[in-house]
Amino acid sequence: MEIDNGLGMVDILSEDFDPTAVVAEPVPPVVTGDLIGKLAEDLNGQPREIVLGRNVHTTCLAVTEPDANDEFTGDKDAYMASVLARYRKTLIERTRHHLGYPYNLDFDYGALTQLQHFSINNLGDPFIESNYGVHSRQFEVGVLDWFARLWGIEKNEYWGYITNCGTEGNLHGILVGREVFPDGILYASKDTHYSIFKAARMYRMECVKVDTLISGEIDCSDFRAKLVANKDKPAIINVNIGTTVKGAVDDLDLVIQTLEECGFNHDRFYIHCDGALFGLMMPFVKLAPKVSFKKPIGSVSVSGHKFVGCPMPCGVQITRLKHINVLSNNVEYLASRDATIMGSRNGHAPIFLWYTLNRKGYKGFQKEVQKCLRNAHYLKDRLRDAGISAMLNELSSTVVFERPRDEEFVRRWQLACQGNIAHVVVMPSVTIDKLDDFLNELVEKRSTWYEDEKVQPPCIAADVGSENCACGKHKNEVEVIEEITEALWNKLHSRLESLDTQEKVHPTFTLLESTQNLVALTSISSAPENCVSDEPKHITEATSVEWIFLIINLGLEILSAAFDQASSPSKPQYALFGMLFAIAAMLTCIWELIHKGINQKVVLKKFGKLWWYYYPHPYDSTPFGTLPDIYGLIGGIAQCICSVTQYIYFSWHADSPIKLSLLPAIFLLCLATSRLNKNRRVMA
Repeated sequence: MEIDNGLGMVDILSEDFDPTAVVAEPVPPVVTGDLIGKLAEDLNGQPREIVLGRNVHTTCLAVTEPDANDEFTGDKDAYMASVLARYRKTLIERTRHHLGYPYNLDFDYGALTQLQHFSINNLGDPFIESNYGVHSRQFEVGVLDWFARLWGIEKNEYWGYITNCGTEGNLHGILVGREVFPDGILYASKDTHYSIFKAARMYRMECVKVDTLISGEIDCSDFRAKLVANKDKPAIINVNIGTTVKGAVDDLDLVIQTLEECGFNHDRFYIHCDGALFGLMMPFVKLAPKVSFKKPIGSVSVSGHKFVGCPMPCGVQITRLKHINVLSNNVEYLASRDATIMGSRNGHAPIFLWYTLNRKGYKGFQKEVQKCLRNAHYLKDRLRDAGISAMLNELSSTVVFERPRDEEFVRRWQLACQGNIAHVVVMPSVTIDKLDDFLNELVEKRSTWYEDEKVQPPCIAADVGSENCACGKHKNEVEVIEEITEALWNKLHSRLESLDTQEKVHPTFTLLESTQNLVALTSISSAPENCVSDEPKHITEATSVEWIFLIINLGLEILSAAFDQASSPSKPQYALFGMLFAIAAMLTCIWELIHKGINQKVVLKKFGKLWWYYYPHPYDSTPFGTLPDIYGLIGGIAQCICSVTQYIYFSWHADSPIKLSLLPAIFLLCLATSRLNKNRRVMA
């Protein structure tokens, strides 16, 4: 329909306009190299232009002048109502397929619609009321007190305000640090949110980027080196409580320890904690490290529209009251003080936050955190079961996996991608059913993307570590060990069953029922009486004691491999347990050889130029031990060295140079081969 408004014909509402239709979401075009500053690598390792979203000018809704007679015809109102109805339909569809960004879409603020008729503005300091009376400071300060209790700071010691977004909280935190230390150097890891580097540019600060570990956590060994190189200047540090892409949590205690060991007293550094998402989740995770003002930190910021679930962008920034005086000024015509980044501030956001905090409380948030972490592990496990590379950091609900090959699929599920990886952020609004829909569609699409054997899934070991990469080059160590162990147990079980039909077997022990439902073993008490052999019995028969040694070694090596696999620079305690189990396995192997040597009365002799242990007469020419025995001992020693090395590096919060070790499986294979060969010779 076209209407003449006096200035020309205006298209108000086309005849084929469908108010219930969903707005199409075309695949975004590839931006040319003239518009971007860098390239990424595509899934085949070839240069790939960064993909940006579509130009909204092509689909924007134009603002048109109302017709002179519109108040009588009502055509313009009908047009706008139709546009809004169609837009609502689009929002419903887009919300249904939202996975890649950390927004909690599970909320209901119907009770607050009565306040939408008021222009609520909290301009100025939240603690000093201005002459503008339509404000919500009483709600804002109540919310700030709640977060102050959460982060361990008294009411008379903190200052803060509700920001317009997480970026504003970061800008304010870094600004306070710059004002406290005007000549300070800003340190931030390479995985830090872009707003921190924006702050450095805005404030003309010297900024040093610190390397990160595979997990995305700050590398404190590199941090130490860069601190030492700049010992003459104060340090302003951004600590990530959950990085944007990988959800990694920097070790706050280790950062503080590194500063102190490098000679930085508490009056020479300022720490800002960017807790946009996980800053509100970590306090509700048992045994998680605490972000607290009881530690020498300067400020903390979180987003209100992420985990809390506020319908408009907002955030919370808390700092120490003693710091705020360096950047605040009194404004007479406001009758308040200016200490915030923005002037006018959304007065509705504090009410929404206050409403949610009161409805959920600490227990409600704790339940939601547990749900998110549980569902994140479910997604990671399902991806790995489907043969898809995936990583999930400890204390995180961000699941990182290989980037889908199809940009249309990426846009449909609104995935956040960087290079060869993408991620799903599991929020309270993400259900198991939604994850199943996503997984089923991904697996189906993936089968078509890689149906041609010439095109292989990407290797993302550089992004998630070789232990989390499922490409052909980096088959997971745990899977390899499980396969070898399962094959070993199957072989042992079949051998024992065959012996059971030919020998008198006494069920003297049943031991080691593993988490993989490994079959319980029964010892062999003696060889058959009619068994005749030209070799001495003490070198041909696997006795019950030897089987006990084998099972003990098996248990120790499985535990060692499991703890080694679970360890990382952020979890060195697991590497410690893996090292201890590896040492125990090596000592058990040595103990077994000593026990056998004593029982079989071996003697040390010189044969040519080589000294070795030999069996007594009449078998004095037979050397003690078999090749599998010797290889098993060497494998045990080598595995012990690998575990010790890994623990040392991880205790330094650095990546271990040993990425893949099959030594536990080789060690076990050698021990089992030795036992099976002996029993086979007994039966021959």
